Amino acid sequence: MKYTEFEFNKQDATYTRQIDTLKKLVECAENESSNLIDGVSYPVSTTWREIAQIALDLADGADWFDRYYKMNDSKKENNRIALLPNKKKDGE
Repeated sequence: MKYTEFEFNKQDATYTRQIDTLKKLVECAENESSNLIDGVSYPVSTTWREIAQIALDLADGADWFDRYYKMNDSKKENNRIALLPNKKKDGE
């Protein structure tokens, strides 16, 4: 996967949506209300399973962001090193 700004924005949008969905599902599950999707009523246990799956997806997303920042930090460090003046020691 590429670690571009475009990919970052795409991942960020997905991550934000997942967090919003997670919050809504947790509220629903805490109230022990069934979840109605497309006219079908699902028990609370199904909601908790969906919460668990979204939490795993969020963990994957967090890993992606960690790799993104690591890649960009190393690129910045390489650029900084390349821009430092070359100091010669005495006698060289």
